[in-house]
Amino acid sequence: SGSINWTRGILEIIKASEIICEVKPTLKVLIIGSFGSEDYRNYILGEIQKRNLENNILIHPMVDYNQMHQFYSQSKIGMGVFYPIKIFTYAIQIKTFEYMAFGIPIICSNFGYINKYVEESNTGIAVDPLNPQSIADAALLLLSNTELYNQLSLNGIYAARHKYNWESEALKLFSIYKTLFN
Repeated sequence: SGSINWTRGILEIIKASEIICEVKPTLKVLIIGSFGSEDYRNYILGEIQKRNLENNILIHPMVDYNQMHQFYSQSKIGMGVFYPIKIFTYAIQIKTFEYMAFGIPIICSNFGYINKYVEESNTGIAVDPLNPQSIADAALLLLSNTELYNQLSLNGIYAARHKYNWESEALKLFSIYKTLFN
């Protein structure tokens, strides 16, 4: 849930969805958030319609953080296919850790901190965010390889509980303080 704009790979996800639907016609993709502009909203809706994906891609308005668990509990794959721009190289998307906590394997961009966390915890597949075929291939692999899917899911739950949580981060912070002030 957030701002829907071109830098978040929405168009590439739509194009990837078209490819996936050739194999899995019942695919459902949920995009949650508010559009950066009405013009962009109309453009994206036009792209969905042009590809006959109105029954596959659902747009939902922004959701309160406390309600996101309802959507996560029904999701199979989390997407973080952001464009290779500076903000996404250094930004850490909280959504990544929420996906992990819910055991949702992640398809992420092959750069930056999201990629770093996904790779070091083995919780998803990194792709070229500008290549819809790469995104589609990763999604089809996750949807067809139960063993891989389950392993990434379990890795995510483990990482969220034991590595990427406030308690473990507090210990790191205390360690830094101890080094600085002793």
